[in-house]
Amino acid sequence: MINDTEKKKNTKNRTAGIIIAACAFSLALGAIAQLTSATGDPLAEPTHPIIEEQSPVLDSLPQSVELTTQATGWTPAEYASIADSMYEEASRQADAVFEQGTTIAGDTMAVDAKPDHTQTDAKPSQKTVYTLPAGTQIVKDFSLGVPVFSNTMEDYRTHNGIDFACEEGDPVIAAADATVSAVYEDVAWGGVVELDFGNGYTAKYCGLLPDSIALQTGDTVKSGDAVGVIGQIPIEADDGCHLHYEMRQDGIVVDPLEAMGRGGNEE
Repeated sequence: MINDTEKKKNTKNRTAGIIIAACAFSLALGAIAQLTSATGDPLAEPTHPIIEEQSPVLDSLPQSVELTTQATGWTPAEYASIADSMYEEASRQADAVFEQGTTIAGDTMAVDAKPDHTQTDAKPSQKTVYTLPAGTQIVKDFSLGVPVFSNTMEDYRTHNGIDFACEEGDPVIAAADATVSAVYEDVAWGGVVELDFGNGYTAKYCGLLPDSIALQTGDTVKSGDAVGVIGQIPIEADDGCHLHYEMRQDGIVVDPLEAMGRGGNEE
């Protein structure tokens, strides 16, 4: 787009062209005056100035020009025609300068209008879709770092996961495609399997029956694949049979339901 500075520049170029035309006209008169003085024209005498003032228009000829035409033998119409031709040539040159300035401005506009190289074929990152690992009934929710009372331990402690109500022997599944990062038996949490979902997200399954776990560290699982079956959780024994499910993002404990983009209610 041509900006205001370029418009002003174009206007100045055209004004300069008009000034050039006026100067050319003056020079023409001077040349004719020199021609007549070479033949002894009385107008060349100091008492007869050739042109005292320049006429702003060409509709009529100054008196000095009429006298000059008498000396050269040119009629006023012929003289006016010559002067008009010279003015038109100067005006044409001014127009050429103006058009050149416009072209340059147009070229600048074309350069400024840079093509959009934004990639539109880039594939958006795919968001992991999670499946609840053991039904939909939640008996104890994530405590958000606030200590809650433990019936088994008879004290207050944070609850870093959610508890899904289950019956002993109920199946537990992988919440999403993952790599098995750890498999072990814990005296407090029973059989434990840890999965890595990628993108910094991991899960910890607690309360599995150790003998039901067929996975090994390094195995890969698909969403819905069997992880094990429900057993016992010694540290939460008074809360009944359930799956204790934790999730972390980059090693930091997070609300599993929020991380999985799921809703739930404590019953």
